[in-house]
Amino acid sequence: NIMDWSGRFYKRAMQNAGVKDFALRADDYVVGDVKVAGNAQAISGSKWVHHSSFLYDFDDDLMSVLLVPEKQPEYRANRNHLDFLQRLRSVMPPQAGSESPQDDESSGPARFLDAVEEAIREEFAERGVVVERAQWEDAVAEVEAYPPSRRVTRWELEER
Repeated sequence: NIMDWSGRFYKRAMQNAGVKDFALRADDYVVGDVKVAGNAQAISGSKWVHHSSFLYDFDDDLMSVLLVPEKQPEYRANRNHLDFLQRLRSVMPPQAGSESPQDDESSGPARFLDAVEEAIREEFAERGVVVERAQWEDAVAEVEAYPPSRRVTRWELEER
């Protein structure tokens, strides 16, 4: 099953990053009882796509305007978004010698991505596949070619 595999894969990545108590729960990735990532799949015949969105950081004000969904996993316990969600940066432990993850640059997104890359190498090395690292310049050029859409304003969110 795709979800079980992805849960095992990201558990390995989180362990590489020093995150404890990471699990797949009701199709969400959680640390303890708070959600740090969500998933979606599209399956058609013999083709499938799975993606995960990790909440590395977010704006409390924007998160607070989201409504609690009618359909929700039992473990959510009807909590609002700010009580149910957790920033991934907050659950990553600091590197040795750092006071807190928030003050530790090595606990930033690059550390998380390095842990995921390490998990990819481990996962596919077991199958005899060599994984090459993408060139940073190529990735930046790709992102710059397709700039992100603008940020939705609070007014637009309240209008819906």
